[in-house]
Amino acid sequence: MGKKRAWVLILLLLAVLSGCGGETPPVLKDAAVEDAILYPAEEGLIYNAIYRGDYAKAVITDETGNGIDSPEALAAVLGTADAPEPVCGTEPGERTLGKAVTADITTDGKGRITALRVKRVTVRPMVGISWKSDTVGEDYRAFAESLERNGGIAVYLPLLIAPEQAEAELSRLDSLLVTGGEDWNPGLYGREPEPHGAVDWNDIRDMSDLHLIRAALKMDIPMLCVCRGAQGLNIALGGGLIQDIPTYLGTQVEQGLIAESRVTGVLSEGGCGCAGESHLRIQLDGIIHEGNTYHHLEAGIDPDSKWLYDIFGTDSLDLVSTAHHQAIDPERIGDGLTVAARSADGIIEAVEYRANRFVLGLQWHPERDALGDSQNTDVSQELSNLPLRALVEFAGESEIGR
Repeated sequence: MGKKRAWVLILLLLAVLSGCGGETPPVLKDAAVEDAILYPAEEGLIYNAIYRGDYAKAVITDETGNGIDSPEALAAVLGTADAPEPVCGTEPGERTLGKAVTADITTDGKGRITALRVKRVTVRPMVGISWKSDTVGEDYRAFAESLERNGGIAVYLPLLIAPEQAEAELSRLDSLLVTGGEDWNPGLYGREPEPHGAVDWNDIRDMSDLHLIRAALKMDIPMLCVCRGAQGLNIALGGGLIQDIPTYLGTQVEQGLIAESRVTGVLSEGGCGCAGESHLRIQLDGIIHEGNTYHHLEAGIDPDSKWLYDIFGTDSLDLVSTAHHQAIDPERIGDGLTVAARSADGIIEAVEYRANRFVLGLQWHPERDALGDSQNTDVSQELSNLPLRALVEFAGESEIGR
């Protein structure tokens, strides 16, 4: 993941549709794709998580020494796509999904693969997914499929009440995805609830996620933290949060730190009913962070970031999925964290813990659009998959048959 891939720059130009919800995955028009990650489909295969290809008549060569030189041999290695049982634990159980295969492919531009050169065959690294309860929600099952289309195998983690439990669970895993959800209890970073601030937190989940994050940091487990997860990463390292972004931005304007001309939305101008206090709550530069929407990330990614710039190959993203009213406090960034991206209004969008193999926190939700366009928005599914693919790649095991 330390170098940019040429095919990423090509894919940035493509408008893609999704393969989830029963829709047919799109056909990639490029004649050649390098380092495509293969995933079995009912007919043919899916590559790079979202593109479909028929390889029944492909000329297959194998440079790994595993004897994968025919469509039948490739199908046997890929196995049959299935899904993890929706139960919490670190045992994947009986799965029909096979090994992860990376290949260079050539297509005719019509969905048929004419040539396929197998470059790597690996055991799928196991990715644990944090969750808010011991019952797995339907929406989180799509996250598992996204990770598996990118070469991993997923399990759902239970709630953990002690640090020792977290270390024991992670000792069976190769990587960790810390997911989004509720506000954090402000007492965890030394604050009381503020007007419009933290509400409805889940103390059991808060402690469970902190145990997981701290154990992953200690054990150097590759980790991707999304939205609430990124905020938790900051708390775990001694940092704090902005409890309400619109209130925080309003205060910045009132103090003369941000020009009033940048205000593009006023959510409230006071009257919160809190001991006579008033709170200006605003939006800047047309950016809306909460409400399951999207905003641009223009020139927001640091080109000198350790991982983030290389993952996307650009400092700008047209659309990122956003659903949060809290964020990492720029005045209280956790020990060892480095800011890797900000939105135009100054809100921290990504952080990296560069002392470890791979620890990335994203304030936005790439996983929501990894399999399909979740909000009928022209967001790129290819780009949405790239952080998930990075997590799996950093967790990857040694090649087989070498």
